[in-house]
Amino acid sequence: SYCGVNLTDYGSWYHETERVGALVLTKVPHAERFGQVEWTPEYGISGFHEKTSMKGPSWINAGVYLFSPRFIFQIPKGERVSLERDVLPKWVGQGLWGFPSVAPFVDLGTPEGYEDMQKLFSAMPLS
Repeated sequence: SYCGVNLTDYGSWYHETERVGALVLTKVPHAERFGQVEWTPEYGISGFHEKTSMKGPSWINAGVYLFSPRFIFQIPKGERVSLERDVLPKWVGQGLWGFPSVAPFVDLGTPEGYEDMQKLFSAMPLS
């Protein structure tokens, strides 16, 4: 996946308070293929719902993370785990925050997404 979030803004937001974990949230028009993220008006993550039959737009995890060592050391060593299914849901209520972004987001999980990514990258100026 690709998310064009401004990493400088994301990092500044993360460090302006005592946040210990954060993920970028992006809104998609059709949430069926993604896990939905619930968050409070203060941007605290309040829940995750894996791929559901929910139709329509929703906020999802864009896959861009900032974690403190406190969170990193909670990930089991020597075990195969899924960050999205096994780890992040356990961190709800422990200081996990969401950073909403309207930056371009493309999921490479489908042929259409791959084509969208090619179009997006070919339109970006080289510097």
